[in-house]
Amino acid sequence: MKTKIHNLTKGCHRRLKRPLAFIMVLSLLASLLLLTALAAETGWVSASGNANNNSVSNPENAYSQNNLRATFNSSSDSVEYTFGSGLVPSNAEITGIAVRIDASKSSDSTRTFNLQLRSGQSNRGASKNSGTLPNSDTGSYIELGGAADKWGYEGWTASKINSGFRVRIQSTSGGSSA
Repeated sequence: MKTKIHNLTKGCHRRLKRPLAFIMVLSLLASLLLLTALAAETGWVSASGNANNNSVSNPENAYSQNNLRATFNSSSDSVEYTFGSGLVPSNAEITGIAVRIDASKSSDSTRTFNLQLRSGQSNRGASKNSGTLPNSDTGSYIELGGAADKWGYEGWTASKINSGFRVRIQSTSGGSSA
């Protein structure tokens, strides 16, 4: 980098060399900060499978937004949604995880969902509750977590994400189906 600065300032008047070098260094720092801010995200990744299904009807209907639903009928219903390997580059720093669900409930139900992130067979961090579900499909998502939310677990690594990342969804008490 010094060679480039030197070559660019070689023909400059002596009084202009320092300000020009300062501006170039400042530009470099701004570029590095911008690159950090624009770090790659996976974007939204849909589940590709499910495991440990406990009484959830049609869990595969939750893989995409297609107006088909997985059905949770009681507070003991739960399922783990799995994702393929290689979700993030091996050198990625995990700064946060967001999960979106498209869910609704019967009008007489107070049922909600608890979501828990897992890696392999271990829970990671704290679970999050979906809050009140709408009475019908609104076409919008409930988003939990975010770009700076690790769900209370600071040990996320690319390896833990790429080797068995799962989202466990547990129905809560509250009446009819969701």
